[in-house]
Amino acid sequence: MRAALALLVIALTAAAAPAPPPGAGTPAVSPSSSSPSPAGSVRFAPKAPSGSSATLDVRFEIETRDVTYDVPPAYRDSFGFWTNRMKGSRRSELFQYVSVTDDPGTDGAVHFRKQLARYQVDVLQGGQSLTPFDQAVKDMEGLVWEGHLDRFGNVKESHLVAGKQDPEMADSGMSWVDAFFPRVEGERDLKTGDRITAVESVPLPSQLNIQGLEKVRVLVTRELTFKTVSGGQARFDVKTAYATDPTTKPTAAGTNCVIGGDGAGDVAFDLKRGVFVASRQASTLTLDIEAPLRPLPEHPETEKAGPGKSRLVLGITYNGQQAVHKILGED
Repeated sequence: MRAALALLVIALTAAAAPAPPPGAGTPAVSPSSSSPSPAGSVRFAPKAPSGSSATLDVRFEIETRDVTYDVPPAYRDSFGFWTNRMKGSRRSELFQYVSVTDDPGTDGAVHFRKQLARYQVDVLQGGQSLTPFDQAVKDMEGLVWEGHLDRFGNVKESHLVAGKQDPEMADSGMSWVDAFFPRVEGERDLKTGDRITAVESVPLPSQLNIQGLEKVRVLVTRELTFKTVSGGQARFDVKTAYATDPTTKPTAAGTNCVIGGDGAGDVAFDLKRGVFVASRQASTLTLDIEAPLRPLPEHPETEKAGPGKSRLVLGITYNGQQAVHKILGED
């Protein structure tokens, strides 16, 4: 998929230093008191799973469903050739994270240690199945992070303490899997039909190798609608909307990327443990890209060709589940 997106660089050019990546978005869930739930409602109370072990398994898939372009005649053959190769490209990844947490500190924050215990990737490109980056894939399973969760179970800070992230794996869906469950804060009583909105900023699921657009990020807005309770779990329908993160503006003149798309899915929340435990999501992400065209020596008329435009339609699906258990004492 990295190679597929990189093909858009053909005949495109721009120049300037990119801006630094922004932090995560702010969730739109307001804290409330911890009083008992009224009749006919459930208490939604997210919390960090202290003194626990957890295993998270997620399969993440991204597919290039369509690519279109708008360029002058001199560029159409090369754009047509490469965009036809891009259509149907697919990357499927399997992640398994294992983590342990300590008891909470005085501020309620919980220290965690997390390892990528298993990683697999399959790539389909140009109708052929590839097994890329053998050693880089193996190295993924040596990655270990430590950091702290806030009292609601959201990551406050995290840093790599073992292993090295290979640049060849820059297109891994890891950042999207890290944001697999919605980032929410606060307790509240929920009745059927009540909604919670969570917003987060993530990188593009595949690198966009066009100068001036390297740091463009996706603003992911998820609206959770409480549906029912079953087996001690609150079930939510989820609607997802994508947009360009407004804090990540293009850094080169004449270059732009407009992100759109939406999707739907569901998520389950363990009411006893206060953690999300399963989710399924399917969505469409669109990228409308504009960048200056590089002059072609054999076509003098392209000296001032103006911008080229491309539109990518990506399908993104992922599903997974998390098991959380107390290390000592009552589970």
